[in-house]
Amino acid sequence: MREDLFTTIIRSTRGIGDGILMSPIVETIYSITGEKVNLYLHPDVIPVFINNPFVSILDKYNKFNFSSDYYDLTSAEIQYELTTQPNIVKNKTEIWCDKIGLDYSKPRSPKIYLSQSEVYDGKYFLREIKNNKKKIIALGYASLEPWRNYPFIVELGNLLNKDYSVIAIHHESVTANLKVEKYLIGESLRKVFSVINSCDMVVGPDTSHIHIAGALKIPIYGIFGPTNGEVRLSNYSRDCDKIFPKSFSLCKRQHCWYETCKDIWCLKTLSPREIKAQIDEYFSSSY
Repeated sequence: MREDLFTTIIRSTRGIGDGILMSPIVETIYSITGEKVNLYLHPDVIPVFINNPFVSILDKYNKFNFSSDYYDLTSAEIQYELTTQPNIVKNKTEIWCDKIGLDYSKPRSPKIYLSQSEVYDGKYFLREIKNNKKKIIALGYASLEPWRNYPFIVELGNLLNKDYSVIAIHHESVTANLKVEKYLIGESLRKVFSVINSCDMVVGPDTSHIHIAGALKIPIYGIFGPTNGEVRLSNYSRDCDKIFPKSFSLCKRQHCWYETCKDIWCLKTLSPREIKAQIDEYFSSSY
């Protein structure tokens, strides 16, 4: 047992996906120390760790509410990515392992823990459309970072809804031009977890919905352009054979990450019909 490991972690910034990617760190520290971990996080991220069996204290970040022995995971990953881009090869969990001094040779996968009532709530929300026997696709409408967004997400949603039951998910309103089976707008994060848990696939840009699906072992179609999906999703592919990441770089150049070109051609040159064709192929070969 390592006595030099701290059991308190703080992170003051937003980022649901980042919170999910922290869960292997929490589990690893517990496995080494035998002690549950105290987390002080941005309020938006706290729901990620509800029901997590390796967490003791779960509270809002405040610079006065934790002891001096802690790990601050607020900025290590962005510092690494900004200094090494475009040659980024480490995922965020690996970066935090390096910071803390944890072995990453046998990494754990990110996890979200749902209660039985939450599992039931997700099934109940989708009860009407489950009767039509179509595959259910959750459509992650947009990222908090506009440069990651797929510019034809409305056209894609409408196209997919012809053959699938599409659920549009977003934290605020979506355009009226998006005509899909059902909408999940402005709901709590735990509600989003429960609904995604009952879907057959999640489709969307580099945003939290993709990470939620990965943590719940739901098939993923990630629409990646400036960021590298193979790096972003590498945590989830280790113990799940249903991960379906797509990392497009159709401009034939290296992923540009945070220094995107003006027009973001890698996403603008990807047609909704191409995406749907690959999703069709996935379902036809998997079921």
